[in-house]
Amino acid sequence: MVIRPFQIVVLIISAIFLYRVIKKYIRSQVNLVETALGILFWVSTLLLALFPDTISNKLAKIFGIKDNINAVIFILIGFLGIIQFRLFNILRTQEKTLTSIIRKLAILEHDIKKDEDSLRS
Repeated sequence: MVIRPFQIVVLIISAIFLYRVIKKYIRSQVNLVETALGILFWVSTLLLALFPDTISNKLAKIFGIKDNINAVIFILIGFLGIIQFRLFNILRTQEKTLTSIIRKLAILEHDIKKDEDSLRS
């Protein structure tokens, strides 16, 4: 097996990001699911870079796709769709939380102003 320059670069980048994912989990900055997905992604990237023909040919055979490159592209598009859906759900949750906080703050400010007006009278 001949190691090509891109494989060394991917190995280094994957190792750095694997370290960062695990470090964030240890610091409780991400949950277990996010950590598992991060590890899965970077280990998959590393393995695909080290054994591109073997893995892509097996993926193409499993999914019944004629070309091994197309199999990799389809799987990555699916993975990106999952990530995009997750980000959408996070954004929606944050919008709901922010709306709730703003409503409570508005009610609190109204009550404070009402109390100040009653004290002036």
